Amino acid sequence: MTRTVKRLVLALFLAAMTAPGAWAGDIHVLYGRRTVNDDLDPVNEQRPHGVQWFIGKPGHVTLLLAYFKADADDGFIDLLAGATREEVRFSELSVGFAKMWGTSFVRPYLGVGTTRLRVKDELTVVSTGIGVEDDDSISTVYGNGGLILRLGNNVEVGADVRYVPWAKIDLFGSDSNADYRQYSAFAGLGW
Repeated sequence: MTRTVKRLVLALFLAAMTAPGAWAGDIHVLYGRRTVNDDLDPVNEQRPHGVQWFIGKPGHVTLLLAYFKADADDGFIDLLAGATREEVRFSELSVGFAKMWGTSFVRPYLGVGTTRLRVKDELTVVSTGIGVEDDDSISTVYGNGGLILRLGNNVEVGADVRYVPWAKIDLFGSDSNADYRQYSAFAGLGW
């Protein structure tokens, strides 16, 4: 993360902790399944993991920060050089807003925002071990929604659905789409 983002996260965290009665928050660790556009086949099925953080005043629109990493299962493709292993890695940082309904046991939410997506693609010829890599980044939008179940005073579990459209990237001189749908389960804390 950049220094500016780290400072922003720290400032928001300190603001929330100094006035706990006025601010509420939720922090969750997510693990899920991501399906990327078929342009990245055979490595378009991924297992993302990450953190999302809601912070704001109860009953109001809240700030939503999220960070995800995803690695694809290795895929094999046939090129002129022979059988080639392909590995794709995603990293992503998002900032947006979410509306959360309810303050009790069940709390649904919807969110929108902007996300910075970085995709790194590595190709390695199996017979020689020689490889090349390329990467690209894009800023685009996202939409997400989910359901938080509060267990006791602070423990939370739930599910999140996320969609990122319009993620055009250029890998190895070829235009590709990195649009994706993601389904995640999470556990975390709320205050």
